[in-house]
Amino acid sequence: MRFSTVILCMLMFLSSGSFHSAFGQQSRQKTVQLTIWALPRPEDTGIDARCQRKVINAFQNKYPYIKLSAPTGIEIPEMSAMDTKPLMAIAGGVSPDVIYVNFRQSDTYIQEGFLYPLDEWFNKLPKDEQDERILPQVRKVVLRHGPGKRDGTDPAKHYWALPYGTYVKGLCWRKDLFQASGLDPERPPQNWNELLEFSRRCTDPVKGIYGLAWTRSPHWSAYFYSILCSAGVRAMEERGDNNWYASFNSPQAVDAYEFIVKLLQGRWKHRSGRMVEGVVCRDDASGLLWAQGRIAIIERYFTDDLLANINPELVGIAPVPAGPGGKRSSELNCAMCGIFSGTAAKGNDVLEAAWKFVHFMGSREAKDIRTRVLVENGYGIFANPVNLERLGYTDYLRRIPKNWRDAFNEAISNGEPEPYGRNCQMIYNYMSIPADQMQIEGLGRNPSPTARKRIAKILDDYVQRANEKMIGHIPPAELKKRRIVAAITALIIFAGFAWLFRYVIKVFTPADAKGTWQFRRFRLAYILLLPAIILIALWRYVPMFWGATMALQDYHILLSSSWTGIDNFAAVLWDPEFWQSLRASFWYAFLSIVMGFFAPIALAILLHEVPKGKVVFRILYYLPAVISGLVVMLMWKNFFEPSERGLLNQIITGIPAAGWYSTAILITAVFAVSAYFNARNGHSVAASILGVLTVLSAVGTVALIAWGQFPLKPQRWLENPHWAMPCIILPTIWAGLGPGCLIYLAALKTIPEDLYEAADLDGAGFFGKIWHVTIPTISVLIFMNFIGAVISAFRVAEYILAMTGGGPAGKTQVLALKIFYDAFVHLRFGFATATAWILGAMLIGFTVLQMKRLSRVEFKTAEGN
Repeated sequence: MRFSTVILCMLMFLSSGSFHSAFGQQSRQKTVQLTIWALPRPEDTGIDARCQRKVINAFQNKYPYIKLSAPTGIEIPEMSAMDTKPLMAIAGGVSPDVIYVNFRQSDTYIQEGFLYPLDEWFNKLPKDEQDERILPQVRKVVLRHGPGKRDGTDPAKHYWALPYGTYVKGLCWRKDLFQASGLDPERPPQNWNELLEFSRRCTDPVKGIYGLAWTRSPHWSAYFYSILCSAGVRAMEERGDNNWYASFNSPQAVDAYEFIVKLLQGRWKHRSGRMVEGVVCRDDASGLLWAQGRIAIIERYFTDDLLANINPELVGIAPVPAGPGGKRSSELNCAMCGIFSGTAAKGNDVLEAAWKFVHFMGSREAKDIRTRVLVENGYGIFANPVNLERLGYTDYLRRIPKNWRDAFNEAISNGEPEPYGRNCQMIYNYMSIPADQMQIEGLGRNPSPTARKRIAKILDDYVQRANEKMIGHIPPAELKKRRIVAAITALIIFAGFAWLFRYVIKVFTPADAKGTWQFRRFRLAYILLLPAIILIALWRYVPMFWGATMALQDYHILLSSSWTGIDNFAAVLWDPEFWQSLRASFWYAFLSIVMGFFAPIALAILLHEVPKGKVVFRILYYLPAVISGLVVMLMWKNFFEPSERGLLNQIITGIPAAGWYSTAILITAVFAVSAYFNARNGHSVAASILGVLTVLSAVGTVALIAWGQFPLKPQRWLENPHWAMPCIILPTIWAGLGPGCLIYLAALKTIPEDLYEAADLDGAGFFGKIWHVTIPTISVLIFMNFIGAVISAFRVAEYILAMTGGGPAGKTQVLALKIFYDAFVHLRFGFATATAWILGAMLIGFTVLQMKRLSRVEFKTAEGN
């Protein structure tokens, strides 16, 4: 009886909620879907990816009810994915719950309301864990005032992100290149003078080897920021509470930029006897060039794992060289993650899951996992000694090169946090453009007191621009004047658009039309037009009118937007970058018309006259159009490589002086002979054109012989402000020649042959028939395409983004690209929209011409023979 009672009690306990609470609570936990900014790709076999996968697996084993996923996102070529990808996701309304936060973007994320404060969890962490996770230099980055400080609703500071890895930049050098150049492979450069000397000794342009490598991206100053830090320069400084100013124009900054342009342009004699300019290769594939052994010195981030991917037999590491005052300092950064503010709307379960992930990524448990993976895969000497000692891997402590640990510790202790002030995501751009401008003016070729004064003036100008545009420091009197001019401009723009709508309606209204809409009479036509009207209104006019309101606002994605009136128009009109971009847009449109608009017409006429193989020629010319536009641009970008290994540089440097002279003379002779025979046969128009070409060619030949600087030197095509724009347009012409040619070929087929026969009877030659018959007959098509080409030229952005990103010094940053940067990279939507309205107003004239001509065109079906 007692036994049966015990059994019954046990069964009752097993079926009770207490048992399930004790043993089945986790299995009944509600599943939480959590999106994070990125997950390691399965195909990535690098040691960093393996460490990351192990940490992610450990998190999912610890919290099996949290299901992780990573959304795909848009990345912008020429720009850092960590800068642009999160912003594009937020702007598109698909932000992950846990987002990556870097120093430069931190203020924008905080002030735009993108981050959820972490105080409720962070303050519960033990003090020693707080100090371990956040270095003293980093605390001021993550502990900040939020957007509530502006309106007084929340004056307190909050923790907005939590670091999970510390990065600091240091120097890496290729020991094999040092040894081949006669340098001690174990001794890095200790100061600026040695950095320049060592770089020169390693540079060999013939072999495509350079001392240093920096990128061509718009924010390339990040690659020489350590030079500024070692000179004692701060990109921005805080004067008072959250009152930021750009400050890269100090005397120390002048010293640093003078040295930077010397690295880029300083002329020196190579051991082969040749004069060489600079020791820096500016290429976006600098990492690949380093791996190929074509770069001697490069800066890299030292992580807690101490560069597990490098070979200590081949590569040395050290702190950055000391500046003039003996100071070594470089950029200190942290990998940080925060919780997206929109996650709060998903409920406390998702918020708690997001915090668990944020906390786990940099926890001691995660560090131990990374250390074990490093040891198990043979990378134990690259692990943090503190973690090795805690886990008992003491044998590896003796094998770690002492200079590595010393270099890392010195870099950490002297590290200067990456700029993190107001709107700081733009600061590297503002520090890059002055260096571009100094290169354009050649200030590094001939150092002098005059050049130094010019460097100081350029820095003062761009610091003023940064303080005005990036931070918004404008005197009240100046702001009042700008508002008056902007108000007049805005009225003109909106009046112009209103007139355009009225004009279009008037032009397309038949002369005999009655004043009513006549819905009953033409109801079928209206029904057929309704879907098109709805779609056009939805995708064209609704965004346009919505943009009209955005142009009058300080627009925010998440926070409430405030009305600013015509301040955005005032900011645009007084923005030097706007006028520079406008000039670049006109220059691009001019070159694209001159270089590319008439080429398809000429090619179509020539193909029309080809007696045999027309189909073959048409296919050959059309094939480039099959290739993706981005692929075309990247392919040509390789052709424009600035070293002597670049295809275009190989061609121009491989032609001797005699080759250039004979080619010029041959072209002149061909023109002269053609002009003679055309004049002899009575073709006066052709003879006149060829005669002018003969004179121009002869003058060019004489100038070429007088110049005589052969063989030509390698050109930095995309870094040269004179060549960059033509180099961008050339691939578009190559790719677009075929499709444009086919359109004109079809038009040429419609020209009656009797017109050409009549021209023959009148004695017209080849050019005469083109001028008097072909061009007038297809003039409507040419005119319509011309207007469309001009408008399209002002809307081009993607090709320039892929080739130069707008550089050098903004010389190729057209208005369309600037609007894109302002809106989706800098989140200045109101400013970007105001710019777009001004650009649209400028193109109204072309639109009116196009509409007026289109209203007179009659479309007829072709008649059969």
